[in-house]
Amino acid sequence: MHGRVKKDVVELPPEELAKQREQVRTARSLFGKLLEQRQAQAYSQQTFDMTSKALQFHPEFPTLWGYRREILLSGELANGNSKAVLEAEMKLLEKALRRSQKVYSIWFHRKWVVERLFDLCRADIQAAKKALDIEMELCEKLLEVDERNFHCWNYRAHVMGLMHRLVLDARPQAQAKSDAQEGQEVATPCKQEGMEEQTDAAKASDGSPAFAPPDRVLPYQTEVPPEQPKKDDGASKEAAVFAGAEVLVDKAEPPSQVDFVDMDLKLSKQLINRNFSNYSAWHLRALVQQRLPQDGQASQGDLQGLQDPIDIAGELDWVQQGIYTEPNDQSVWLYHHWLTTLGRGRSQSHITHCAILDNELFIFFSEPVCVCSGSNFEVIVTVSMSGGRGATKLEVRGALRPLGPDSAGRGSAVHRWTRKLPLGRRRCVHGWRFIPVGAGSRSAFAPWTATQVEVEVMLEEFTSHVDGTQAHGRQRITFFGPLIHCDAVSSEVGSATAGGATSSAVADILLARPSQDCLGVLECELARVEELLEMEPECRWALLARGRLATAVAACSGSGAMDSAEKAVIKGYEKIAELDAPRQGFYAEARAASLARLRLRAWLQQVEGGRGLGTHLDFSGLSGFRDIAPPM
Repeated sequence: MHGRVKKDVVELPPEELAKQREQVRTARSLFGKLLEQRQAQAYSQQTFDMTSKALQFHPEFPTLWGYRREILLSGELANGNSKAVLEAEMKLLEKALRRSQKVYSIWFHRKWVVERLFDLCRADIQAAKKALDIEMELCEKLLEVDERNFHCWNYRAHVMGLMHRLVLDARPQAQAKSDAQEGQEVATPCKQEGMEEQTDAAKASDGSPAFAPPDRVLPYQTEVPPEQPKKDDGASKEAAVFAGAEVLVDKAEPPSQVDFVDMDLKLSKQLINRNFSNYSAWHLRALVQQRLPQDGQASQGDLQGLQDPIDIAGELDWVQQGIYTEPNDQSVWLYHHWLTTLGRGRSQSHITHCAILDNELFIFFSEPVCVCSGSNFEVIVTVSMSGGRGATKLEVRGALRPLGPDSAGRGSAVHRWTRKLPLGRRRCVHGWRFIPVGAGSRSAFAPWTATQVEVEVMLEEFTSHVDGTQAHGRQRITFFGPLIHCDAVSSEVGSATAGGATSSAVADILLARPSQDCLGVLECELARVEELLEMEPECRWALLARGRLATAVAACSGSGAMDSAEKAVIKGYEKIAELDAPRQGFYAEARAASLARLRLRAWLQQVEGGRGLGTHLDFSGLSGFRDIAPPM
C-alpha cells in the first residue's frame, strides 16, 4: 500500500519465541493490574510509571492513554512544575510514534498534551513558539517517511491552528511595547523625576515576539511588526524565522507579513514535486484557495475580486507536467477538475427564480442554502403590481421556511411526505416558502397582480479552515426579476423563453455560463486534453475531463453547439464505461444528465414554437439519473 512492499514474515527460532511469550505474559499481567487500578481511580506516580512501561511495550492501547490523561488531570504529578511533566509526556509519545505512526490513540493523546503545553506557555510567547516549532519539525520528518499519513496531516493542521492563536495572543504585547516606546520618545527631551521608571507593558516588551496579527486577521496570515530601530542604526535588518518560513523584517520600514498560506503552498509543492501522486498535498492546496465566509454581513459585490493566493495559469502549467508524466494517475486529475470546471469551489449562491403557486411565493436558489432565521434577519420582498391605476410597489416582510415536511406545508400545494423535522433546526435546501408577516400580505401574490419581484435575504455559510476549525459567516443575497406564475394558463407558459432566450431558472438547470476569464481557461485546457488524447486515446481520466470541459465551454454557445457537445459527451461516457467497468454507475449517471439536458432543450424549442404546450417533459428511461434540481 502507498508503494510500500509488505515484509515477509520471518520465523523466529525457539529461543526468541519463548522470550516473546514471556514478555506477553508479563505485559498481560501488567495490563490487568492497570485496568484494576483505573477502575479504582488510583491516581499516583507509581501507576503513572506503570503505564509508561506498559505503553513502551505496546503503544496501541487507547485505554492506557486515557488513564494517563486522568492521572495528569488529577494534579498528583504536578509538584509545581506541570510544564516538565508535559514535556516528558511528549518524549514518551515521540518514542511511541517511532514504533507506530498510524495509531489514532497516540495522535489523539499528543494533540491533547500539546494543547495543554501550549496553554502553559502562552504567557511566554517565545517558549510557546519553540514548542510549536518542534511539532512542525516532527510533522515534516514523518511526512518525509510517508507523505500520505493522514494522521500527521491532521495533526499538522491542528498545530497550524495553535500558531494562529499564538499570533492573536502576541498582538497585545506588541501593541503595549509600541505604546511604551512612543511614550519614552516623547518624554526624552524633558527628563523628569520618575520618568526612568518602566511600566508593566514596557517591562514585558523585552520578551515580546517578532510577529503580531493585523487588524483583520485572515486564516494563516499574520503581520510582523518590526522592532523599533536603534538610534545609531535605523536601517538594520533582522531575520524573523517562524516554523521554517524566513521573512526579512526591516526595522525602518512598515511591517512585513508572515503568510501561513504561503507556508502551506510551499510544503504541498515540495511534497508533490517529490511524488505528485499525493492526494493529501493536492487537497491542502485546494483548502488554502477556498473562499471562506466573511465574518460580517457581506454582500455578493463584497465577495468579488478576492485576491487569489496562486497564479491559475502557472498552476495549470505545473499540473500539466504531472498529467503528462503519468496520465492515468487520479490525484492530479482531481485537482485539475477542481481548478477548472468546479471553479475552485468559489461559486456563489444566488436566487435562480421566484414563483407563485396558490397565492404563495416560493424562492429557489442555485444550490442548497441555509437562510438566517430570527427577528433580526427578516426577508424583504418588494412586489411590483399592475392594476387599473398603473404599476405600484408593495413591500412585504416575512420569513422563509424550507420546502419539506413541516406542519404549515400540509395544507399547501407544495409539500413532501417525509420525516418531520423541528422548525428550529438548520436545513439546507434549494426551495423556500415565503411566510409574510401581517394581515393582507398574501393578496400581494394574487395571480396576474404581481409582475416583478425584488428579494433581499441573508444566508448562513459554513465551511472549515485549513486547521479544521469552523468558519461561519453570512452573505446578503438580492434578486430582481419577473415572477413565474405556476397557476398560469397554458398560453402563458412560453413566456419563460420569450424572445428565444431562456429564463434564469431554465438556464441554471441547463448549465451555468462561465465568465469570460473562466471561459478562456476552459478552452485552453480543453485543447490541452485533446492533444493528450491523441497520444493516449484510452486514458479514462482525460476522456472524462474532455467531456466536462466541452460541456462547460458549450454553455456559452448557441443551442446547436450545445446539442452537438452533449451528444459527443454521451458517446465519450459510453467509451469510458467500457474502459472503467467498476465505475459504470458513475458514468451512467453523468450520461443520463447529458440526455436530460438534451430533452429539456428540445421540449423548450417546442414550447417556443407553440407545439409543445400540451406535451409533458419526459425523463423516462434515464437509468442512473437521480439528481433533479430544484427539488419540489
